[in-house]
Amino acid sequence: MDKVLGTYSYGICLFSVEVMQEFLKQEKIRGKKIVDKFQKDKKLYLKTLEKGVWIPVVGINSGDYIIKIEGQNAPFDEEWQELLSYDGFNLEVKDTLCFADIGMLNPFGEELFSGYEDSYETMDGKKNYRQFKYDIPSGKYLINIKGYARKKEFIDASNR
Repeated sequence: MDKVLGTYSYGICLFSVEVMQEFLKQEKIRGKKIVDKFQKDKKLYLKTLEKGVWIPVVGINSGDYIIKIEGQNAPFDEEWQELLSYDGFNLEVKDTLCFADIGMLNPFGEELFSGYEDSYETMDGKKNYRQFKYDIPSGKYLINIKGYARKKEFIDASNR
């Protein structure tokens, strides 16, 4: 079954918790509102991207997004159409890759990401996630992000 990430704040982000913690320690960032810090300090924000600390996906509509990793999940089928593709994002991973609502980084705390997922049940009984992780071998990756939309209007929410 597909994992659906709900975002109702700034957007979605990808990161490795350990890499983020190491970067914050190295830069002597003690505050917990790291998104605010990155927004106020453009040099620091650009440094996070250059070093592959995280990938923010901002400027997207609030709502639910199906997240898939090539080689880990079944690909999108013929009901979906690729609408966009961006490549060339640096990302360092140490054991796990976390997908999260960016709002979960304000405030950032290790305890928020201690489990493999943080989920909730929607009013119609569906399971959505605020964050979840994949086991990914440690290393430095070049990430491609693709966006898909259904070819036909989605009517029955129970068939995700």
